[in-house]
Amino acid sequence: MINIHHLMKKGIGGLLIAAITLSSCKEFVKLDAPRNQVGLDQSFQSDATAASAVLGIYNAGLTRDMLFAMTAFPGLSADEVQYNTSVPVYDEFETNSLSINNAKIAQEMWYYNYYVLSQANMSLTG
Repeated sequence: MINIHHLMKKGIGGLLIAAITLSSCKEFVKLDAPRNQVGLDQSFQSDATAASAVLGIYNAGLTRDMLFAMTAFPGLSADEVQYNTSVPVYDEFETNSLSINNAKIAQEMWYYNYYVLSQANMSLTG
């Protein structure tokens, strides 16, 4: 014989556990702002934070792959730089036969330049 009270207790208990679990998930995945970064709204509240934002532009331009892309790839194309291993995307620069599918062009030659440019624009409008 099936005990209806037992089934109801199981059903209500299961629903209660599901409700508690599903409603509390947002709190577990909610993240605070990074401690070493400030948001765009806070970047220009003082002279110190504005100067820090502008210095960040220089840091982004100099420490990323932008310097490598702007020196090594033209050097490979001009036969001023010798690359001693065979990497297909670098070989295209060395043989001056760039294809439209070369990921290094989009990732390193254009992306970082436009990233730094967007950071500069945000600083100007800040």
